[in-house]
Amino acid sequence: MKHLLLISAFAISLTSYSQISAGTATSTSDTIVIVQDALQVEPVLINALTKDTCYQILWNVQNISRDTTQGSPCNVYMYARNGVNFGQVSCYIPKEIINNWGTNNTIIDDYVLAYFGFRRRGVSKTK
Repeated sequence: MKHLLLISAFAISLTSYSQISAGTATSTSDTIVIVQDALQVEPVLINALTKDTCYQILWNVQNISRDTTQGSPCNVYMYARNGVNFGQVSCYIPKEIINNWGTNNTIIDDYVLAYFGFRRRGVSKTK
């Protein structure tokens, strides 16, 4: 009898827990707080322990000079759904990309997205 009561209590607690979890999962909002000038990317889970998911990125290329024989370091800032910056990573932009930069930022956008494996939101994979 003790085993039967224990098993039924355990089953009831699991049922209650799963209903609570399902309720919170469906109540989350689909709105994204847009960060000014940020690239909108397909959501990428960055840290599973803290549930950090990247929805937007901004980049900042540093130390640009007239010496076009070198590349430049670049900081990439990652933003969550609510527009909060939760992390920063770095990469190096090679001289070939810097030399072709010009006035259009698309070449840097494409390099950073490809380097970290991000995809623009709404763009399908075609190969």
